[in-house]
Amino acid sequence: MGVFAITSLSKVNNTSTIIDEKVMPRFKCVETLNFNVARYRSLEFQHIILTDATAMTELETRMNDTQKSIEAGIQEYQGYEKSDKINKIYAAWKTYISEHEKLIAASRKLDTELSLSIIKGTSKTSYDAIASGLEELISENEANSKKESEIGNNIYAEVRTLVIIVIIAAVIAGTVLEFLIVGSIRKPLSLMEKKLRELVEKGGDLTKSIEVDSKDEIGRLALEVNKFIANIREIIIEVNVATN
Repeated sequence: MGVFAITSLSKVNNTSTIIDEKVMPRFKCVETLNFNVARYRSLEFQHIILTDATAMTELETRMNDTQKSIEAGIQEYQGYEKSDKINKIYAAWKTYISEHEKLIAASRKLDTELSLSIIKGTSKTSYDAIASGLEELISENEANSKKESEIGNNIYAEVRTLVIIVIIAAVIAGTVLEFLIVGSIRKPLSLMEKKLRELVEKGGDLTKSIEVDSKDEIGRLALEVNKFIANIREIIIEVNVATN
């Protein structure tokens, strides 16, 4: 039972380790990526409506920081999993950045019409590809998390069922063994009691002995009683000889 419990706990621990060390970091990474990409897109729209150069510069600094975070997030996810989806997202991001530079240049010139044309045209196409890819990764990681969680739940249910079965079997086996052990002790004791009673009822016939086939403590006790009877028989013989 102890070995089984340790093995089962090890399986549950492996499942939780996979969730903690593999599934959750990837899920957190892609969620952060999704947030930063949406934030980056929002900053672009803000840049278009600005007319102050200083405000534009400050906004561009925030955008550069966000861009670094996004690229670092993509590299981090590639470290977890090198899949076609993240590679396509990275390729779409490169295209998006090239369009972004055109957008910033047009916005700097206060060319709102061209800026809107870019942000609603090729920039939007790249953004949609990135957002769609990230949503797929989020769904995929949610499915993986659910799968690992179900594995842990199934192991728990299996262990619980087997533990209940083992406990019931142990109770039944213990009860059966109890009756067998008690019976193995009671039977030779009853036999010895019967022999002693017969010995007493026959007036203390010291020529008789107690026959018990048991090889345990009961058998040794019967042997010692027989020796005691034999000693008494010899004493009586000696008394009779001395009396004669």
